[in-house]
Amino acid sequence: PRDTLERLRPAPLARSMLQAVSAYRFDRRQAVQATRLLHGLERHTGTRLSAKLRRKADTYAQDALGSRRFAPWLYAYAMVRGEWQDGWLPDGFLHRVVTPRVNGAVRHAASMKTQARRFYGAPHLPDLLHLVSGHPFDLEGRRIHHTEARELLLAAGSTVVAKPDSASGGAGVVLLDTGTLDLAALARTMPNGVLQRFLSPHPAFRELGGEAGTTFRVITTRLPDGSVEAPAGWLSLPRSGEPIVRPGQVTDVVVDMQEGRTLDLATGPGWI
Repeated sequence: PRDTLERLRPAPLARSMLQAVSAYRFDRRQAVQATRLLHGLERHTGTRLSAKLRRKADTYAQDALGSRRFAPWLYAYAMVRGEWQDGWLPDGFLHRVVTPRVNGAVRHAASMKTQARRFYGAPHLPDLLHLVSGHPFDLEGRRIHHTEARELLLAAGSTVVAKPDSASGGAGVVLLDTGTLDLAALARTMPNGVLQRFLSPHPAFRELGGEAGTTFRVITTRLPDGSVEAPAGWLSLPRSGEPIVRPGQVTDVVVDMQEGRTLDLATGPGWI
């Protein structure tokens, strides 16, 4: 009943308090992550972030971003750069303030690999089928039987790639042998995700490391006029004998997006 829903709906003050608590917890997690990174950089270099740069970050966070809670990522940026640069947008501020306001609920849809072909209008993506709530669907959105799904996968070759929804940085991605693949078992461990055709990498990428080669990652930005640009990109190279890129086991090589070449700059886990 509507009266019951009205009673259950949080009052404006309660909603604001919940939002404040959620924001505090998010900022706290971000601070822990940034501080851990900063300490790792300090141990690696044998130096500490100067008090001058720390004060500059505190002032910038308060004056430009509205709170010193956004300062920890700025400490890490300053430590890597060795100097201060105005205009930095810390990770915490980007994810808690900017992205929700600019992209709204669309940011969630954009992270769903099962919807990427339709969302981005990208038929060239190597999708074979989608798993939704543990059920296989073809690329037209039609639910299909496991037998038909298995035939699709076998026709794609000896190896397919499985990626869970909302995963990033290679988390949860696996290479599967189609000859021994148990689709029902996969659906239990990855109820929502995409199975894709295995793309054989260019020999030059394969030499850089990993059975599936190097991943080229691009940062895109939507400008106020609605246009989109790609200001940054990098090559992610697998490490520690991994066949593909894994979180925390990767070397990133910066790419000059204007010249289309790699720079003499690379970072490993912990930005070292």
